[in-house]
Amino acid sequence: MHGKQFYLLGDFRYVGRAGKIIELGLSKEIGVITVLALTDGHSCARARLIDLLWSDRCPDQGRSSLRHALWSLKKKLNNDSPQLLQIDRRRVSLDVDACSIDTRGFLALAASDRQQDLERAASIYRGDLLEDVVINDREWEAWLGIERNRLQMSYAACLQRLSKHYLASRDVKKLIAAGQQLIAHNPLWEEGHRTLMQAYSLGRQKSLALKQYQRYREMIHRELDSHPEPSIQRLYERIKSGRLSASR
Repeated sequence: MHGKQFYLLGDFRYVGRAGKIIELGLSKEIGVITVLALTDGHSCARARLIDLLWSDRCPDQGRSSLRHALWSLKKKLNNDSPQLLQIDRRRVSLDVDACSIDTRGFLALAASDRQQDLERAASIYRGDLLEDVVINDREWEAWLGIERNRLQMSYAACLQRLSKHYLASRDVKKLIAAGQQLIAHNPLWEEGHRTLMQAYSLGRQKSLALKQYQRYREMIHRELDSHPEPSIQRLYERIKSGRLSASR
């Protein structure tokens, strides 16, 4: 265990050796680390970092700003862990063998079908990517939006697969919790409402299951001027008529 951990989901934190929290301070320093953490190979060209984080600067200003950010990062990170951040004239790299990154662990576990792995992945997802970090740059905002959406979709898929495990084992309590997590993350996601309907029906709370559908129908009509998909309508009808199988 190396003991050095970057937390990018929810509030950003870096915990160094012996559990010491190391403050990075500037939001663009955090931006550099995040790009490295989420880029294939965990290595990025200097020019790419400038394009993402200082796109509003002239080339000389962008290079100067990046040099300053890298100098500050190297001083803070490499004093705690030599060679964690590797810099040359063209590229910047993060040694992921010398640290843990929550997004990396989350994505690996969320891709599993094992209940234990999926539960661990769900616990790692403390919130959306860099919830507490603001960087006013159009290119950064576009990149961050794509990465946030990718992680959100992985989280939703993780909870959906967990729901299937809980439905199969008839674990009403955990099935309700999974549905609530889905809805908390995005109230308009059908899967969260479907999961709660199945959970309430399995728990012999038919009225709650029917109310959940009505709540969802009213919400998407109000927010999206839309109607429920046929699949959730059929689920509603099966619950209403008492034809829903406990195993489905």
